[in-house]
Order: sequence, then structure tokens, then C-alpha cells
Amino acid sequence: MIVDTTPIPPPAVAPILAAGWDYASFGRRWAALWIDKFICLAATLLMALVAFIVSWATGGLDQVETPEAEWGFGALFQMVFILYDTAFVASAHQATPGKRILKLVVGHVDGRRLSWPRALGRATMKSVISLPVDIAGQLDAHAPEILPIKLVGLALMLLNYLPAAFTLERTGGHDLSCGSRVFKLTPPVPGVFPRRL
Repeated sequence: MIVDTTPIPPPAVAPILAAGWDYASFGRRWAALWIDKFICLAATLLMALVAFIVSWATGGLDQVETPEAEWGFGALFQMVFILYDTAFVASAHQATPGKRILKLVVGHVDGRRLSWPRALGRATMKSVISLPVDIAGQLDAHAPEILPIKLVGLALMLLNYLPAAFTLERTGGHDLSCGSRVFKLTPPVPGVFPRRL
């Protein structure tokens, strides 16, 4: 009888972080995302209100309620979200306001700040992933041809966000694609960024 004597590798474990740091939970990340989306929606609505007032003042009000205007609002929201997320994540704070409220920071695997291009790629991927759901929202919700678009959008969102609930480093697809991680500092110490031990 032949016995396999090769050692069994130890189970994969998340890299050790400095004391006081942990990977952000799925729930915290999800809550921060919705806080940030609400802030972006408020900014987009403010811009749309300004456009409406300018259109009303110049006599072009009949063009405000067209389907193109609705699509334009959706595109404006996506652009606002991408720029907002990129600017805050690439800043010295390494976090959007929603993430800061929940004591989260975004960085490289070792905690360093993301560069502007990397932060832009991360934000763009998050935005593009939600695009099918946003498009379906612009179309007639009761039309049967909308269901496949909604299902594709839901599948893309699940593939992107759900791994953050189950992976050791709690990474989503957008984190894996740009080499970023979201950290939670407990207790929060201003000006201290996570470093691997």
C-alpha cells in the first residue's frame, strides 16, 4: 500500500495587519456606498435644478422633460459618482465621506494611498457594474424585455460585491482588479494608515 506523505498546506489566512486595523465588513462597505450614492444623488439633483432654471429662463423648458433629459440625468449621476469616488479615495484621507463616517479607508494591499488612475479605475468599475440596473430603471419597468437587462445587472452586481462578504480580505471585484483593500480602523487614530507587520 502506498501512502501519500506530502504535507497538507495550511489553510489560507488573511495577511497580518498592524494592531488596530482590520478589513472592512461587507455591511459597513454597503452602508458607506449608499451614503455616498445619496450624496452624489443630491449633487446631481442640484445640477439638474440649475439646468432646469437655466432652461426655463432661456425658454427651452419643452426640452427638459424629454427621454434624452432622463438619460442625461442618469449619465450625469454616473459621472458625478466616478469623479466623487476617485477624488476622495485618491486624496490624503483615502476615503469618501460615507467611508469616513463609518471609519473606513481605501488603500493598496499594504495600506498606501491609491494613485489617481487606480482610484479612477476602481470607481469606474463600480459604476459600470451598476449600469445595467440603471439603464433598466430608465426604461419602462413593466416591459417584458427589461427583465433580462435587470437580471444581467443583478448578476454583475452580485459577482462584483458579494465576494466582499466571503473572501478573507473582504475584497470585491473592483478591489481585486486594481489591487486595493478597504480597511476599518478600530479605534480610529487620525493620520495613521494600515501597514503590514
